[in-house]
Amino acid sequence: MINFELVFFIFGGIIGLILISIFIQKWHHHRYLKKVKRAREYIYHLYQYNEQLPKKPRDYFVFKTLVDIEDQLVLDDTEKTIIYDHINLEKIIRRLKRMTRSPFLFRRLKGIYYLSYIDTTETQKFLIKKLEKARNMTTIFYLIYALIDYLDDETFQLILNKIHRLNTLYLRRVSVIFGNHYADIEPYLTVESYTDDTVYNYLLSFIAKTYFIRLPNQFFEHLIEKYIIGSPQQDIEFDIRSNLLGALLLRSNAFLLDKQVLHHNDPEVRLYGFKALAKLKHESAYEELMHLADIYKEQLDEITNIVNQAYNTRQLVLSIIEYEDDNEDYSYSLTYKLLSGHIPLLMSELTYERTQSVSYWIEQLVYNGYTASIISFVNHNQDKIIEKELHEIIGPIIKENSKLRSTFELYIDEKLLRQYGYSPKKYDSKPKESTPFELSKVIWMTIILVVTLLWYPSLSLARHGMTLLNDSLLDIVKTLIIDTNYYLIVYFFIANLIYFLLLLLSVYGAHKQNVLWEIKSDTLLYEEALLPAVSIIAPAYNEEVNIVTSVQSLLNLKYPEYEVIVVNDGSKDKTLETVISHFELERSDPLYTQVLKTKSVKGIYTNPKIPNLIVIDKDNGGKADALNVGINKASHPYICGIDADSILEQEALLRLLSSTLEHKKKPVALGGNIIPANNSVIDHGHIESIRFPNTTLTRFQAIEYLRAFTSGRIGWSALNSLLIISGAFGVFKKQDIIEIGGYITSSGNLKKDSVGEDMELVVRLTHNKLRKKEDYYVSYIYHAGCHTELPDNLKTFLKQRNRWHRGLIDILS
Repeated sequence: MINFELVFFIFGGIIGLILISIFIQKWHHHRYLKKVKRAREYIYHLYQYNEQLPKKPRDYFVFKTLVDIEDQLVLDDTEKTIIYDHINLEKIIRRLKRMTRSPFLFRRLKGIYYLSYIDTTETQKFLIKKLEKARNMTTIFYLIYALIDYLDDETFQLILNKIHRLNTLYLRRVSVIFGNHYADIEPYLTVESYTDDTVYNYLLSFIAKTYFIRLPNQFFEHLIEKYIIGSPQQDIEFDIRSNLLGALLLRSNAFLLDKQVLHHNDPEVRLYGFKALAKLKHESAYEELMHLADIYKEQLDEITNIVNQAYNTRQLVLSIIEYEDDNEDYSYSLTYKLLSGHIPLLMSELTYERTQSVSYWIEQLVYNGYTASIISFVNHNQDKIIEKELHEIIGPIIKENSKLRSTFELYIDEKLLRQYGYSPKKYDSKPKESTPFELSKVIWMTIILVVTLLWYPSLSLARHGMTLLNDSLLDIVKTLIIDTNYYLIVYFFIANLIYFLLLLLSVYGAHKQNVLWEIKSDTLLYEEALLPAVSIIAPAYNEEVNIVTSVQSLLNLKYPEYEVIVVNDGSKDKTLETVISHFELERSDPLYTQVLKTKSVKGIYTNPKIPNLIVIDKDNGGKADALNVGINKASHPYICGIDADSILEQEALLRLLSSTLEHKKKPVALGGNIIPANNSVIDHGHIESIRFPNTTLTRFQAIEYLRAFTSGRIGWSALNSLLIISGAFGVFKKQDIIEIGGYITSSGNLKKDSVGEDMELVVRLTHNKLRKKEDYYVSYIYHAGCHTELPDNLKTFLKQRNRWHRGLIDILS
């Protein structure tokens, strides 16, 4: 029999301990903030008046605060000495040295970070000794970064020996640091003509792709033979090949013009060949690029960008205008793409003696689908002569071609359209396909339901045996009820014990994340190319009210390199018109490589003044389909999926991606904290004040979010058992998503829509990594905040929860 008094006593004790720990933590946090404030006041007073305040803070707090201040302001040695003279620096150094011997990695890294700030011979020697003994890859990386400004021959040789212990991921990070600090390492870098040391080849090739370091021809010849003509197998070999191609391009090496490069089976290798060809800037080189663009149409956008950067495009466009050729065997893909990007220049030639030639190219552009830029010009044109010429050119074309006529009726200005003799019309959006009936899922759910209903009676039958059936019906029911209560008590005891253990893990995990963020200076985070570039994809459906605020918040993030892709998923309100008007966007031709199958894209809108903002208009297909469209258009290696009504904190993306620096594995998925935005003060996409929701329904949801995210997901993440990343804010590697076929949609290969696209994606990504036996991790970063509106009425709330549970059932089945 269960002793209920003992059970209640244990539970009461646990709850009491939790409440006491919460009170202690809040008191400690409040006290800590007061100490930091007092330390800042002490430093400012000491610096300004060179005298101490009556009540001096602890030396360690003064030192930590000084480090935080210098992360924002640059202090010279004289100014720091003023502070050092009033604190026991030797005692602080001893404390930091003890930290570096901690069994916990994050404490060791903290000690290294603060010791590197104290620029003395003693601390430098100590860090060098730590590097000599270091075995952990993360520790080696942070020690190398700490010593990069204090190199000599011996230290540099030690670093070269240590980088052989690093995997490809950390080797790349160290190479980035070396490349960004090339002036510091150049005196110690010795170059051999030939080496089979893969790690050293990687380092040299990485630096050589950015800096013109003196490398002998034998070095390049050996690497070309092995990594470009040969077949790389490992990640490090592919990275060496990429670095080598960049180095050859910097040196204008003739090998890049070889057919082995221009027609290589890897698109990345071909791309460097295209760049080398464009650097020649000859007419013959452009003609060859034109030929290559017709062969490799999936790289048309990349070739066009290369030509725009390398050539004088004005002269190129004018030379194209002079040339006409109706050879049907040659498609001129590059020429059309190039002209579509310079429509104003093309149109200006209509007023000169080239009218016939310009007319020819306008006709060709229209017939080949490059209508967006022409329509945009027509809508903004104020020149009556050009308007008349365009009417004579375009009028007959749209009269005989119904498909082109429909496009012009949709997007051309109403007044101009009537001059053409047509009436405007609205886009006839294709209805979203309904998910087909799945009999297997119904059968699976029925079996689960039956097993659930029979579970407790079966346990009772197993406990009492067949003699239970000899009792009266009333006694059987009583026995079943009593037994069920026992089983439920055991279940709840075990479940809450698991939650309590997760809570303990979460407290430790949160502290660890805080420390690891604290030791990352801005100089480290903004090292060029250290953190990956990210494409933020925000699907939007009927978000007219919030869309501008959300996009503004995304454009104001603190992150080295990113782009924002807003995907209008067939909104029925004025979402698209609102964002176009506010950001002064212009429609361009929706031509890009469709890696993932999606609903039709109607248009892409950009503004040259905001180069990292792209808005895509498409047929309605659901959030998953909109995310797939964004992935198709994304130009960066990582994608971040968010909800269009969400507001990211300015440092959210930086906190999320910087967490990868402590991992020797590549992340499958990274998720941030979802914070209720109800009742919070938001101004132009910036969170001015976080407030607790003011309605009963949203308050209960806020408590639920707090428990689920902070005391649940941190713990599951620590156990590497996290199988869900919130769809409101998650980061994934683009190639991993493409590899598994993107988000499940009715437009894709599986011909069905996913209800819970966030969990479903993480489960498939995890399964794919396990199947391929690759190392991976899924992580949740609790201080990377994303603010989103919670349902504030019962109907919306029930609809959301219904979708969540249907998604869970769908994934489990």
